[in-house]
Amino acid sequence: MDRLLLVISIIFTLLINISGTSVQNNNPSLVCFSPEEQDTIPDKQLLFNGRIWRNLYSNILGDQFLFSKVWLKGEVVINDITFKNVPLRYDIFNDQLISMINQGILIQLNKELIKGFILVFENKNYLFENLGNGTGDSFNGFGQVLYKGKTCFVMKQIKKIELLAVDNKYDEFYQKQNLFILKDGNFFHISGKKDLIKALSDREEELRKFIRENKIRIKKKDPESFIPVIKFYDSLK
Repeated sequence: MDRLLLVISIIFTLLINISGTSVQNNNPSLVCFSPEEQDTIPDKQLLFNGRIWRNLYSNILGDQFLFSKVWLKGEVVINDITFKNVPLRYDIFNDQLISMINQGILIQLNKELIKGFILVFENKNYLFENLGNGTGDSFNGFGQVLYKGKTCFVMKQIKKIELLAVDNKYDEFYQKQNLFILKDGNFFHISGKKDLIKALSDREEELRKFIRENKIRIKKKDPESFIPVIKFYDSLK
């Protein structure tokens, strides 16, 4: 009987600790965190400051997660504390990070507390940062950092639901991506060469010459193709 009461007490304490206060993060600047501190047991309460997560889209074909619906190993940074080896799923339909604690309880982590996180998928690390709300072209929430210099280049991957997409009966998730340049505290939506040159227009002549001489082909479906031009732009500043 005493053992049963002890288990009930632990579970009750855990559920109380799930909810808590939040800190507003409206800073659009990229910091590209460098994890230095490892988490300790008392810090787990900070990590799991969130709410119980339930899947509201089980009747929709596909899933709302980036890369995979299985748990991925990752790291989360909150208040400059790095929590390592955390099971994570990134819900890009709602732009929320999901984790799992003991007893199989799923938690939607408190987004406003998260400075950034890393997902490990197919032996590659993917860095995301909480970019808050920028000015200029709209950007909100987590962004994948593709390049960080004087100018920053980020990708926002999202999922949407197409109604009656299959056999005119079933709704289905589909995925798309948006690219942004963060320059002088402003976000610029980039869909191709024209947008890139416009965002970096103070060096337009040099950029056009660089692209032409190096025979660079810029394609939205290949985000890496933008990076040499952005690096060159930074070298001119």
